[in-house]
Order: sequence, then C-alpha cells, then structure tokens
Amino acid sequence: MRVLFLGLLSMAALATGPASAQQSGPSFDCRKAKSVLEKTICADPKLAALDRRVAAEYAGALKRLDARSVADLRQDQRWFQGVLEIGLEHDAGLAQKDRIFDLPGTMEERVSFLSGLRPIPVGVWVGTWKNFVGEIEIQTKDGKLAVSASAAKPVTGNW
Repeated sequence: MRVLFLGLLSMAALATGPASAQQSGPSFDCRKAKSVLEKTICADPKLAALDRRVAAEYAGALKRLDARSVADLRQDQRWFQGVLEIGLEHDAGLAQKDRIFDLPGTMEERVSFLSGLRPIPVGVWVGTWKNFVGEIEIQTKDGKLAVSASAAKPVTGNW
C-alpha cells in the first residue's frame, strides 16, 4: 500500500514533558525550544493546542500507513516545519496589517490534511490528492485518465 502525492510536513513531535503539562502545552518540551517556530508555539496557548492536534493526527497517520508512506510522511514533516519557519521569518518585524503568513490557519489545514490520509492500494490512480501546496485530481473520462492539478507557493500564496 502506498499513499500518493503526500508532499507536506507535520509539526508533530514526541511528548517529553509530564502529562499535565502536555494538556496545556504543545507536543514538545518548551524548555528545549530553540527555533522561532517552537518559541512562537510555546508563547501562545492556542498554538500549543493546535500543535497537540497536529501531533495527534500525525501519530494516527503514521499508524495507518505502510512503511514507504511513513518514510514519505516523515520527510514531509521536515519540509512542512521548514515552510512554517520561513513564513514566520518572512513576517518577522512587520506590522500586523502587513503580515501575510497565517500560522494558526496553516496548522488547521495540516490537521485536516493528516486526518484525511488513508492508504491507497498500489495501482489505484483515480482519486484526489491534496496537500499544503496544491491538489491533483485524476479521473477516468472516456476510457482515459484525465488529470487536473493546481499549486501555490505556501508562504505567499502566489501561483
């Protein structure tokens, strides 16, 4: 089994703190936060709650997928986290009205993406695959495969 067109990263990390801290903090130990992203999540209870949701969906996806898809999703996780870092760096120092990166919205989209991941049998080409940067839809039309795709730059939303 294999998941086609994964393409995105998750911010999930293994919990290292006690269970009580886990309910109010993010999925990682804020005492070890180093990146702008980690520090931003630790400073905002709503982002911490979103991070826990992303982590839970990521863990569930890892359990549902085959070994190759798990490797793809782990790579995707690293890429996605990098995109979040770039988005935060882009907006750093800008007035609120000039910021374009929506971290909470991006994390919500990630929760939705991860919750929808399902194994697809090898050889099944018809379907819709979505991720953070776009979508591919493959349909059968008149006995042939018809493909449509769209994509955008994840930080700026440019096409």
